[in-house]
Amino acid sequence: ILVEALPGRTEADTVRVIIENKGCWHRKLDVAMKTQLVDRYLRDNQRCKHGLYLVAYFWCESWDPSDGRKTHCTEGIDDIERNMKRQSKELSDSETTVCARVLDLRLDVPPAAPEESDRAN
Repeated sequence: ILVEALPGRTEADTVRVIIENKGCWHRKLDVAMKTQLVDRYLRDNQRCKHGLYLVAYFWCESWDPSDGRKTHCTEGIDDIERNMKRQSKELSDSETTVCARVLDLRLDVPPAAPEESDRAN
């Protein structure tokens, strides 16, 4: 996905970012930031040197076990976030900026435990 924004009045002011998105079940989740976003879309691109690797995390207990995507979503969200952050730092350089974000789209996330200050009230 190519996003272009024109915050100024001229073409030279255009801000561009290429977004590569994957579901948490994608078989090449761990390598596509490099192989697709950087090597394929950013490396020789003269107009855009900024990329966002966006991972949608859907895993939940109610996911139909017969859905093959569930079996491929084996890493926890925290592990995916750490891995994506590490990769984005390694792939960024003086010419190319790569950022990674994981969207938490789980449906049945258990509620967080109340904070100590909430229990006192």
